Amino acid sequence: MTEWITPQRAGEVVQALADVPAPSQVAAWTRGPLVGRFLRDWGAPQGAWDPNLNGTGNGVLRIGSGARRPVWVLAHWDTISFLVAGRDGEAYALVPYHHHVMPQEESQPGAAVRYDPVAGAYGVVARGTITGGERPTFRSGDATPRGAGDRIVYDTPTRWLDDDRLEGQLDNAAGCAGALLATAFLARIPDVEAVTCFVDEEEGPVALGSTAFARGSPRLLHHLPHPDVAIVVDHHTCEAEETATLGRGASIREYASHTRGAVTPPWLFASLRHLAQEHADHLALREDARAQANRSDCVVMMQVTPNVILCGPPVVGRHYRSGPYRCSAFDVAHLARSLVMMAMRFQPATP
Repeated sequence: MTEWITPQRAGEVVQALADVPAPSQVAAWTRGPLVGRFLRDWGAPQGAWDPNLNGTGNGVLRIGSGARRPVWVLAHWDTISFLVAGRDGEAYALVPYHHHVMPQEESQPGAAVRYDPVAGAYGVVARGTITGGERPTFRSGDATPRGAGDRIVYDTPTRWLDDDRLEGQLDNAAGCAGALLATAFLARIPDVEAVTCFVDEEEGPVALGSTAFARGSPRLLHHLPHPDVAIVVDHHTCEAEETATLGRGASIREYASHTRGAVTPPWLFASLRHLAQEHADHLALREDARAQANRSDCVVMMQVTPNVILCGPPVVGRHYRSGPYRCSAFDVAHLARSLVMMAMRFQPATP
C-alpha cells in the first residue's frame, strides 16, 4: 500500500482535480471524465464507475459484488461558486452558492463557466476578478454578457510551494484525491464491499439551515442500500500556522461544527484510535484540535446511521477568506491509506 499510495501520486491527483472547474451541479460533467481516466490508467474495474448515478449528479465507484455495501466513503466534488444576478456598473453582481466569507478588501482571480448545448459540454468562457464583501462582483475584460446559467468560480491554478505543500482551490479536491486513491487500491483486495460517492451540491448557503446545503447526498439514499458505516471526507479547516498543522498526517474529529453536524459514537472513535495506534508504522492518522471538521454530507448520513466517521486532510484556509487553500501531499497520502484501513476494518464479520 505504501509503495502505491505515495505523497507524490497524491499531490498529482490533487492538482489534476483542483484545476478542473467544478461548481455545484457541474462536477459530474467536468470531474467525472477525469476520475474515469485515472481509474483506467490505474487498471481499476471500469464497470464499477458511474460518473452520474441515475442523473443525481453524484459519481459512484463500487467495490465488491454484493447488493449492499456496508461501508460508504463520501467526498463532495463540487466547489464553491457564484450565480450571476445581473449588471452592477462595470461588473456583475454575484449570488454566493456557498457560505461566503471573502472580505470586502479581498479580490481573487475568477472564471465564468458555461454550458454549450451544441458541444454538450461545460467550458470556461471568460476570466476576470472576483471581489468579496457583502455584495461580491465579477469583472472581466470580455464583452460577452453574463447571466442566468453562468457559474463564477475561483480561478487559482494549483501550484507546489515546495516538495510537499500545494496551494490552490483545494476544497474538496484534496479529500476527493484521498478517496479516489483509497478506492482504487481497495479494488485490488478480494472480498471488500464498499462504495465511494463523489457528491455534488455539498456547498450551499448554510445560514438557511442544514437543508440548504448537502443537497446531493440525499439523492443517493434513494438509489443505494444504506451503509452500516459512513466515512465523510472533507477538508478539516486549520486556522493555526500551517507549519504546526500540515505535513503530520490525516485528521479525524469526533464531531462537526460544535455538534451541529454528526457526532461519532464512542465505540467507533475508540476503534479509530486503536486503528491508528496499531498501524502507526505506516499510517499517520491523528486528532488535532486545530483542525476543525465543518458540517458536510455528515448531516445527511447521520439520518440513516449513527456510525459516521469524520476524516479529512488538514487544510489551511476557508472559502477564500484569506486567499487560496494550502494542503500537504503527505497528509492526503495518509488520508488515502487511512481510508483503506477503515474500509477493511469495518467489513462485516464472515461466518
